[in-house]
Formats: sequence, C-alpha cells, structure tokens
Amino acid sequence: MKSLLLRTFCVMIAVSAFAMGRSVLLTYSATDFYLEKLGWDGTQSGNFDILSGTGLSGSVSVTPGIPAPIDTHDLEFQVGINSSAPWTPAPYELSYQLTVEGVTQTLKHQVNVNIGWTDDLHILPTTAYFNTAKGLVKYTADPVSFIGTDLGSHYGKLSGKLEVVPEPATIALAAAGLGVALRRRRAARR
Repeated sequence: MKSLLLRTFCVMIAVSAFAMGRSVLLTYSATDFYLEKLGWDGTQSGNFDILSGTGLSGSVSVTPGIPAPIDTHDLEFQVGINSSAPWTPAPYELSYQLTVEGVTQTLKHQVNVNIGWTDDLHILPTTAYFNTAKGLVKYTADPVSFIGTDLGSHYGKLSGKLEVVPEPATIALAAAGLGVALRRRRAARR
C-alpha cells in the first residue's frame, strides 16, 4: 500500500511540475515617453526638469509562476534651474504603451517630484495583466528614484518583471494530486 501511495504521489508531483515548469518565450516592447517642466513654478526660464524614457524591446524566457526581470525603458532625468524656492508640486503622471506577445496596454505611473537642494524624482510602480495566446501574463514595474544633486543629465532604467500566471487547471491538478495522496495515506494508517 505504501508503494502505491508513493507512486501516486510521485506521478502527481511530476505531472504538476511538468505543467507548471515549462518555460515560455515572451516578446515585449515599450513606446517612448517625455515629461517636461517637472517642478517648474514659472519663475525661471526653460523647461526643466525633464524626464524622458526611450522604449526598449526584447524577449525573455519565463517559467510559469516565477517572475523574470526585464528593462522597458532607458531613462534620462535632466535637472536644471526650475524654481526660485524649494517646493513640492502636485504628482505628475507618465504613460506609455507596453506590448507583450502582441497585446498592447497603456501603462500609467505616478511621478512625484520634490524640488530643494536636490531635485528628487520618484516613479511609483504599477501592475498590468496581458491575456496572451501563451497564457495570462502579469507585468509588475519596479519603483525608480533619482536624486538630482547636480545640474545636467542623470540616467537609469525603468525595469519590471514578467510572470506567466499558472492556469487554474494546473493548480487544481497539483492540489488534487496532493489531496489524493493525503487521503490514501490517512486510509493506510487506519
């Protein structure tokens, strides 16, 4: 009885691991964005501060349930003289289109700016779901921060993670296999 229980358990684990463990190659691309006059109060000339993002594209191998890192944009934060006194303006919003496996969505991030001895800029994270032919894909953007201590350009990346969300049937199969194995184990103890 124990050998039957062990074989059943191993088969169920192997089937669920195979179903969940197949890597999927995902392609992605992002459009550019441009924001100017971040923190500009109208007292100085020019359009500073400026945040621009050059969209990137690529492909990544993703195992269902395990996030894979990607870079969506090369960022440039141009710091200039933009106000006569330290202050914090209202939040800004940046938007761009992200395409994953041919499915396009407009993503939006809140951008917070604080003007003082340094020009601080923070891009808050966002999440989106793409219903693709290769399954449901979740994109989660990472937060980005710039501390503009000097006038001029500062560089960074807008990055995130792509994750293929395991199908409910695969999760149910794994749970059912575990349930069967536990019931047989309890029956064997009696």
